[in-house]
Amino acid sequence: MSSQESAAKARRKRRKTGPDSHYSWVVALACGGVNVFMHASGKVVGLLFFGMLEEFSVSRETAAWPLVLNNTLLNLAAPAFGFLSKFFPIRSIILLSSAISSVSVALCFFVSDVFYISLLFGVIHGAATCGAVLMTQVCINQHFIRRRGTAAGVVSAISGLNCVIFPPLYEYWMSHYDLHWSFLLLGACILNSMAFGLLVRSPA
Repeated sequence: MSSQESAAKARRKRRKTGPDSHYSWVVALACGGVNVFMHASGKVVGLLFFGMLEEFSVSRETAAWPLVLNNTLLNLAAPAFGFLSKFFPIRSIILLSSAISSVSVALCFFVSDVFYISLLFGVIHGAATCGAVLMTQVCINQHFIRRRGTAAGVVSAISGLNCVIFPPLYEYWMSHYDLHWSFLLLGACILNSMAFGLLVRSPA
């Protein structure tokens, strides 16, 4: 086999598996799917806030704590997950973070105090969401060199679908069930991010 044929074969292989390959776009779509469900809770914080005011009869300051902690850990936990990515595969971090995030929100079904919601939804769910979302960004940086900006835009556009899906859906749950059932159903929805996480892998 000539050197030109070998080079052509290597280029075809890179298009299928390496950076900027065909599968890179599958990964970009999967990362968008992960973000749709992992950011679902962030699109219904207003409904959660008023739901906790009504359910627990607490002050506005108390009801805001789970939401503030969630947003804080969503950013504050990033360095820790950046460190973990040196030792564990990106897909494993996404899958584990998705599972922890889903379970922590679903467990709010059983609690009757804002303190435990602050712990489960605010701290644990916030940190786990950070892990999954941050790893999708790392994965895009690994998979794309020439079209990195385009891929990031695709992921962001797909992620925006949760603005259309979850607010009316959560409002329906709140009107037909109650806050506890709404937490359980939201946790079940977040679990769908694991299906997309299975498609994510680092480029060969």
